[in-house]
Amino acid sequence: MAALPSSPALGSARAAASAASATTATLRAPSSIPCLAMAPLSGLGGLAALVSSRSIFGFVAGAAAAGLYHWSSMELKEGYEDGPLNAVLASGLVFTSTAPRAVRLRAPGAAGLALASLGAGSYYAKELWEDRI
Repeated sequence: MAALPSSPALGSARAAASAASATTATLRAPSSIPCLAMAPLSGLGGLAALVSSRSIFGFVAGAAAAGLYHWSSMELKEGYEDGPLNAVLASGLVFTSTAPRAVRLRAPGAAGLALASLGAGSYYAKELWEDRI
């Protein structure tokens, strides 16, 4: 079969379409690595609360925060829009629960967990801010 010659109008339409697709901004998904790092840290924080002060509530809260971080990381990997928001909420939960304890007791473990959650939360808040604008 003989190939049909392309018309100049068809060629210019293809060039315009490729130029339009080149200028469209591609959305970049946020990394799930901070969530995957915070999940075991939160679980260990809950385990430390159970061992040091026999706090069942602290253990359950640490496990819940670890689960929320893990769920957020799975949403981020799959490309859902709510992944960064859930990660910010998990970071806020961990920060607001560990920062007062770190200040009151001058506990280095709680202070480290509070700073790590502040870092992860600020990363995902920045990603949310850039995505919404």
